[in-house]
Amino acid sequence: MKKIAILMMVMGIATMGMLGSAKAADLYLGGKIPIAIPLPDFNKALGVGGGLVAEADYFVMPGLAVTGEFGFIHHGGKDITVTIPFLGTTTVKGDSTTQVPLMVGVRYEFMEGPLKPFAHLRLGLNFLVGGVTNTKFGLNFGGGVLYEVIESLDVGGSLEFGFAGLDGNAADQMHFIINIMALYGLM
Repeated sequence: MKKIAILMMVMGIATMGMLGSAKAADLYLGGKIPIAIPLPDFNKALGVGGGLVAEADYFVMPGLAVTGEFGFIHHGGKDITVTIPFLGTTTVKGDSTTQVPLMVGVRYEFMEGPLKPFAHLRLGLNFLVGGVTNTKFGLNFGGGVLYEVIESLDVGGSLEFGFAGLDGNAADQMHFIINIMALYGLM
């Protein structure tokens, strides 16, 4: 009987310890400021982009969140020099384009505590509006770190690689993104 009582006490203390280490909130809302660097062949017509992206994260278990994001990234157009045989060279003014990501995915935090390194994977649609106009299915993956400034307020940054056009033309819309981000826990 004494062994059962000690075992129950140990299990109770362990359970209270696990509950105490749970996140302060399950739902986090926030945003990020992306700096998007287009890669070949996407960078032939577009320059570096910047914008605002809203993000929502719901933790389904400690360290694992389902994520969603929506926003815009504006790219300036680049002038393109074209050589036409027998007619010479001409410069075509590139139009600016706005990329609108609508993506869902997962984020995994590798450790608990104030410093939270993470990896993420997102799938969704990338709408391009402007000089280049189309909609492509895309994939973004990367990682970063968040720091809990105060309870339920995380700030940090991430690096990610993304491409749109999983229909066979992914090289047309590849980009590298640097994000500055903040997330606030609601519940």
